[in-house]
Amino acid sequence: MPPVRIADRRLWVGSESRALLSGEFHYWRANPAEWPAILGRIRDLGLDIISTYAVWEFHEIQPGIFDFTGQTDSRRNLVRFLALAAERGFWVIFRPGPYVYAEWTNMGVPGRVTHLHRLHPEFLDAAAGWMAAAVEAARPYFATNGGPIVLLQADNEPDLWPRFYAGALGLEDQPGIFQDWLRRRYPDIQALNDAWETGYIDFSQARAVMRPLFNERAYLNRYLDCRRFQLWYTAEIGRWAASTYRRLGVDVPLLLNHYPGHMVQDWRALHAAGDLAGPDYYSVNEFRRDPTEQQEFLHLMRYTRVYSPLPFSPEFQAGTWHGFHYHTRLVTPNHTRLMALSALLAGLAGWNWYMLVNRDNWYMSPINEWGRARPELFAAYQKITDLFRAIDPPSLEKLTGTAIALGIVDRGSEIGGFNDTTLRACYLADVDYECYDLAAGGIVKPLMFYSGGRWMSRDDQARLLAYVESGGNLVFFQHLPVLDETLRPLNLLGLREPDGLIVGGSILLRRGEHTVALDTPNVFLYDTPPGNPITAQRTPPGDDYAEESHLHFHLAVGLHYAVGYTEKRSQGTITVLGVPPDPALVLAVHGWFGVPLYSRARSAHISTALFQRGEVFFLIATNNGDSDVQTTVDLHSDLFRDGDYRAHDLLTGQTQSFAPREQSFVTLHLPGKDGTVVEISPL
Repeated sequence: MPPVRIADRRLWVGSESRALLSGEFHYWRANPAEWPAILGRIRDLGLDIISTYAVWEFHEIQPGIFDFTGQTDSRRNLVRFLALAAERGFWVIFRPGPYVYAEWTNMGVPGRVTHLHRLHPEFLDAAAGWMAAAVEAARPYFATNGGPIVLLQADNEPDLWPRFYAGALGLEDQPGIFQDWLRRRYPDIQALNDAWETGYIDFSQARAVMRPLFNERAYLNRYLDCRRFQLWYTAEIGRWAASTYRRLGVDVPLLLNHYPGHMVQDWRALHAAGDLAGPDYYSVNEFRRDPTEQQEFLHLMRYTRVYSPLPFSPEFQAGTWHGFHYHTRLVTPNHTRLMALSALLAGLAGWNWYMLVNRDNWYMSPINEWGRARPELFAAYQKITDLFRAIDPPSLEKLTGTAIALGIVDRGSEIGGFNDTTLRACYLADVDYECYDLAAGGIVKPLMFYSGGRWMSRDDQARLLAYVESGGNLVFFQHLPVLDETLRPLNLLGLREPDGLIVGGSILLRRGEHTVALDTPNVFLYDTPPGNPITAQRTPPGDDYAEESHLHFHLAVGLHYAVGYTEKRSQGTITVLGVPPDPALVLAVHGWFGVPLYSRARSAHISTALFQRGEVFFLIATNNGDSDVQTTVDLHSDLFRDGDYRAHDLLTGQTQSFAPREQSFVTLHLPGKDGTVVEISPL
């Protein structure tokens, strides 16, 4: 029978491939008499892949005894559902857990095991029994056996849940699995004592620090080790589940999903445990949580491209569940379009709408439990599906010369976080970028901004140094990684720390002949910077409003300082800019190094990205502002050959002709909290 594989950012069964665009439907939550109508409506929407959980707690009628054929309840007839999906030509993502969450009793596991943490031997033994039974029932329906199942999800959003299991895990006053992990992390007790600045005799004495309350090396190291333990534990759940399913004979690719952040799971490690991993994301309607929500979403979706052969979101918001709806408010058709366009802009090649079909304690799905379309929602999803098919995201090449370097532990800690000022500056400047994972490398670009803290492991520092020496341009702002992962001095990059830090204000930053005006709260001060100095000149302040202090305000105007430097390192450069990141500065740096911005909007609140397939380009733009905008988007003219091009808006149908070599921009009308895709092709 044909093998199932992931290649070219698509799913393949033998020689047939499909883009991974799917929708969630829980067969066990609907009347089986309605299954055909619901599947028919999903087909009408334009989808040919569906996803479903199978719930341990529901299918287990007695401990170790399961019903998959509907003998005790027709909704338990998994076998019939899979056969029906096959008849209708669907591919299926099968999600048997053991955990499923899904707003179901005990998050999907029987009450008899809920007191056990997820790596407890007794839990693993019981879970393995369920997994074996689920695989046996589903095996005839694997695509490798001619059936519809093309992916199997090995557990759901692995989490150690310290709020529930802290004592059992060794995170409170008794030793446990955390102390066992410390024994593996450190070669001996003295190594732990050196890092934690303690005097323990045995690892069992070690106690967790779950919050970074004290800005001291000893406590920060303890806290970071708790974060590392959490990432290890959740990855171990994924590794155990994946290896168990493989041992049970599952021969389709394994999927793992995770939260939309780095505090609980190491995304790369989960991907390595199976074949595919991706983030689940649910937002406030139209990204109105705060001004950074769309920025966060774009960044996290971009990060999936570092490790995934198919950048994918396993749970992509389609409505919301009871309780969370107080937070999200209405999830409107407009939000659905804005979120989908943002995902395409970030570079996703697919997603699974959760929930595509309504059910108990869920609101605002486009299809209800009887297979009837909700007109205003259904039309929006249908339009997005049509757009997805038209541009075929898996086939597109993302065009950007910029990357942002970051580390998982740093981003997942409350010390680092992921909403830092470098990400913010790029978002506000409409600079599209890829991500570079410090621990694994990633998508290498000619210009790289460092987005991290003051500590970095020896291996990570060496990897960044190799990037520079091979020709990369690495830019630091005010966070210089000059410590190792235990917060001891280590500076393989040879970064020069400032001699002082002075009050900022209005300055003109100068690098050679290039200048940029900034208003900054603080500035590095160098006496003798290495390489070529970057200087700042104080300019008249913008808050000089009172005549009695006019002279005082201007006393410092004209003073010059060395605030950074650019230093040649083999084939590349290291640049230290002793000011916080700023949108104008991010744009200026691209000019300094001759790195193009392939697309950039001239208006605020607009995000853009440019993609290419052959001679055809796709400009994706979103407007996260509330007001309608008529904006100009500049394009990098060197991409285009001589002659005229047609810019066709795939959502509105409007068309404009232009010659990119002469007029390297297009004009877009973008409604508030909306976006579009423009196909640019030669005439």
